[in-house]
Amino acid sequence: MADFVRGFGIPFKGALLVFTSFRLFLLAILPFWICFFSAIYFIWAFWNSSFSIVPYLMDWVPGLYRFTEKLKIGEFSLIAALAQGMFWFFLLIFVSYFSYVLLCIIGAPFYSLLADIILARKGLQLKVKNSFFRWLYTTIRMLIISVIKITFFMGLSFILFIISFFTFGMFIVPIFISLMVSYDCMDFSFECVTMSLRQRLAYFFDHFPLFLGLAMSILVVSIIPGLFTLILPFFIAGGANAFADKKNLENHEQRALT
Repeated sequence: MADFVRGFGIPFKGALLVFTSFRLFLLAILPFWICFFSAIYFIWAFWNSSFSIVPYLMDWVPGLYRFTEKLKIGEFSLIAALAQGMFWFFLLIFVSYFSYVLLCIIGAPFYSLLADIILARKGLQLKVKNSFFRWLYTTIRMLIISVIKITFFMGLSFILFIISFFTFGMFIVPIFISLMVSYDCMDFSFECVTMSLRQRLAYFFDHFPLFLGLAMSILVVSIIPGLFTLILPFFIAGGANAFADKKNLENHEQRALT
């Protein structure tokens, strides 16, 4: 229960860390603004270069709306309302998810450094030999693990998408997605200490209450669309802090036994 509460409080601890250090604050806000201006640029470029697509889209959306308006007679009124509601709901989900993915891609180097600084302050610093080949080996190894993780998450996401069409899916899918995101937040710390895929999975299952608490916190924050994307650095910073505390406690217990 203590780990669950600690996991739920990870973003609050992360916010405290970020706002009390100018360096961490800079690493936290830079990806958001880079992502924001990149999104504006891509929208502008798409608008100016895709003259054949944009008019079609601009006609299709009002056309769908007019079609559902025509259905608002008798028994079709409920179908029309549901169609409009589902369209805007999925559009909002898509925009929020796209923003999250874009921020993760752009912010990955910043967030890795953010986690690394917090781990170093906690005394959990990676000791790597000053060798180019050692650095290259570690980089390639971490890249392979990241590709495996992304592939697995994509497959799991597809399965969850199918399950979401069933009644029980509306309860199961959000929890599983939140657990995936909670793992992703902690994964920056895993990479900083070059943990293998087996070690990462073992840590996830050994400290499942911690990840479950973090997942519940993500669910609560996600009630407001886009808020999680905005405060993502708090989750990463708090996750790094919790990971360092756990590792330091485990190392202390191992030294006490020996």
